[in-house]
Amino acid sequence: MKLKSNILILNQSEIIGGAELALKHFINDNDDFIFAILTDPKISTLYNGTRNISNIYTSNHFKKFPFKKLKDMIYIFSFIYSIIINLLIIHKIVKNNKIQLIYGNNSYDCILVSLYKILSPKLKTVQHIHDTLPEKSFLAKWIKIFKKRFDHILVPSTHTAAHLKLILGKESQISVVHNGINLIDASHTKNKSHTLHKLIPDNKKLIIATICRIDRNKRVDIFIDSLNELLNFRNDFTGIIIGESDDDDLLKSLQTRAAVMKLPVYFSGQLYHNEILNLYQDIDLLMINSDSETFSLVTIEAMQNKCVVLARRVGGINDIIIDNNNGFFYDYNADIKTIAEKINAILQMKNSEKEQIKKNAYMHVEKNFLNKHKVEKINKIFYEIDMK
Repeated sequence: MKLKSNILILNQSEIIGGAELALKHFINDNDDFIFAILTDPKISTLYNGTRNISNIYTSNHFKKFPFKKLKDMIYIFSFIYSIIINLLIIHKIVKNNKIQLIYGNNSYDCILVSLYKILSPKLKTVQHIHDTLPEKSFLAKWIKIFKKRFDHILVPSTHTAAHLKLILGKESQISVVHNGINLIDASHTKNKSHTLHKLIPDNKKLIIATICRIDRNKRVDIFIDSLNELLNFRNDFTGIIIGESDDDDLLKSLQTRAAVMKLPVYFSGQLYHNEILNLYQDIDLLMINSDSETFSLVTIEAMQNKCVVLARRVGGINDIIIDNNNGFFYDYNADIKTIAEKINAILQMKNSEKEQIKKNAYMHVEKNFLNKHKVEKINKIFYEIDMK
């Protein structure tokens, strides 16, 4: 029997986001390899109990560095010091675990992946770029300089791939690997509507929601303003904004904005994943309003749970939604009145038409965006670059 190859995953992040959850599912469902992981102590417990992980390592220096501060000599020395410490930790892990490939899970990991490749040229490297990097950004410049140190680069959408090839050149080894979700566990719908009842007891109105980490990119202000404009057409709805925020000033300004408009909008804060899964069945329309999206796990999760999605036409969401077939788009530069008219038109559709949209969405996700598809595609790349 052929022995399984050992892979070290670098995951520099202090918060649990989509990339971290996607990584957990990828490892858990991947029986072809043995994984070690190096991450920040704050999120290391996320991977406890995950199948196929041999060791979980942490480093207090394993966190994102504010590149804007590199103009200060003190921060330059701190940056270099952290890199040296982390490279020493990586070297020890590689040696003790007989690692054959290093996989950078976040865009920021490209720094350590490329530098360790210089120290150990025979080791294979795969880097995942989850962001649409501005051409003049520090990371874009870094990847361009060290592009030969990556045996393969993975991106989550065709939009991200096209953007990165403009920076690195068409000859670069870049593959699109969509993030995936697992098959629906029906247990979250056994207690029907318990999440909605918890948020809004005795609700009898239509539910329009947005689910996101509340930051300036997610444009929750568009959601609020659109619902305010929708009041000119109807008032039989309630809005729910689901997610947490690290930006207290932004959150307060959005709450004040909704209060001044006297909108029927609830800020739920962060919900458990099972609660969100339960809530999808009661959402009449889910809105995605981001300025940029490399991909959107929320969108495919909602579609698999047969929830109608209206999204701003941007980035990686173009890989997911087929307009008027399995969901709906509004144009990137659409004004608030146009968006409100679109919302109203969707809510006015016949039930049979909505059910067809939901059915198409479910089938599209099942065919293209399950975690097993992601595992198969990445494993094929791992094998092709020949880790021996």
